Amino acid sequence: MLNRILQTVAGVAVAFALLALAWPQIFSAQRTVIVAQAVSFRGLSALVAVAGVVVLLVVSLFLPRLRRFIATLAVMLAVFALVNVVTVAGRGLGSTPTGFGSTVRVLSWNTGGAVSAEQIADLALDYNASIIALPETSAATARKVAALMATAGNPMSELTREAYSGDPAMATSLLTSVLMGEYTLETGRGNTNAVPSVVATPVNPAGPTIVAVHAIGPILGEMANWRADLSWLKNQCRRGNVILAGDFNATIDHMHSLGAATLGNCTSAGQLTGSEAVGTWPTALPPALGTPIDHIMFSPDWHPTGMRVVSDLDAAGSDHRPVLVWLAPVEKAVAPPEE
Repeated sequence: MLNRILQTVAGVAVAFALLALAWPQIFSAQRTVIVAQAVSFRGLSALVAVAGVVVLLVVSLFLPRLRRFIATLAVMLAVFALVNVVTVAGRGLGSTPTGFGSTVRVLSWNTGGAVSAEQIADLALDYNASIIALPETSAATARKVAALMATAGNPMSELTREAYSGDPAMATSLLTSVLMGEYTLETGRGNTNAVPSVVATPVNPAGPTIVAVHAIGPILGEMANWRADLSWLKNQCRRGNVILAGDFNATIDHMHSLGAATLGNCTSAGQLTGSEAVGTWPTALPPALGTPIDHIMFSPDWHPTGMRVVSDLDAAGSDHRPVLVWLAPVEKAVAPPEE
């Protein structure tokens, strides 16, 4: 009798734990320690759960008296794996690099300070990028990228914020095509806490504000800063015409309840192009098993016409994959003249 009670209690505890990991939004736990880390890797979690089912089934062969309890655990793990697989499939592992009708081409790449300026420039030129967000990239590297692109006929302006000079991990750079007009570095509206982001405002008010994002990761000791960074980014998405690109260190699970769209008033390109589940970090894992923490988001002034997570540069030196998105302006409806 006691064993049965203990098994029931253990089964209920496991069921609640798996539910919290599969869909933490039910408990508003998506930004809490352990859960935030686990829900980042839905594809990998599904694979581990399937392996767990196999192990449990083998164990049950040697423990016949616990076979019913073990079978119950195996079923729960199987359901957990299925929920994650369905979620990943629904968010999409595809790529839509059409770019038809686009006027702005956005490239985001957390280079880790390890990717050469030549590699960055080659990728940007291949896709004729007009906005390049480069977390963990020094001003010196960004200037070299700009020079290489200018030589190739695509001149860029460069803005960088560095928390500590000489440490690329504490720097974020932004390049914008001169065809987009002049941009200035904004410093008066706060910033991400531990590592800097770049907020660039257009001299021409018709242009979009551009934010090159680098939020701190949800690691022990930085959880409060991580949550504050997401809140700050949400506020950037309440300021009108805006494009955000970079390393958010968060998936859309973590962003749940942080705005009317994906984040504030901004929508993730991945959600609209069927690419939201493609893992951008780490490059050591296949895209289907990694976590999609690098994003390109935008206000309702824009819509994506294509997106690609680049996986053929995994040996370039960074542990992040580049993300490319083609954007087109949303045509504003004009009221017909009164007769």
